[in-house]
Amino acid sequence: MKKDSLYFWTAFTMSLIWVASSGIYDYKAGNSYLLGINMFPLFLWTLGLFFLKKYYDFLGEKNGLIKIILVYWILLFSIEAIGYHFLKIQLDSAYSGVLGLDVIHVPFFAKIYYLAAGPVYLYITRYLEGW
Repeated sequence: MKKDSLYFWTAFTMSLIWVASSGIYDYKAGNSYLLGINMFPLFLWTLGLFFLKKYYDFLGEKNGLIKIILVYWILLFSIEAIGYHFLKIQLDSAYSGVLGLDVIHVPFFAKIYYLAAGPVYLYITRYLEGW
């Protein structure tokens, strides 16, 4: 239970820093702000990172970081596609998708973050577990 708290608060902190500093989260509809921070992406990033770590721990390190990164990217692209195309969760912007796909419509720096956030979070939690 103590580790779950560590994982959650690490995910929340990383998500809060990202959502608050990126300035990209203004949706066409359904924005809900608290202290100038959009709660929807904060909530989803926090949950996504937290459950990524839980899944990584479930699989065990023997399955390797490369495998979990591939799973992260597949889930990220799938969730983005469902949200964008079927649920119409769209940023109020006109950015192109990533890698020629019609997903992750954010500026270039955010595309880098989206692809790297999961692996970076896993490295941070592994480091913090050693404390």
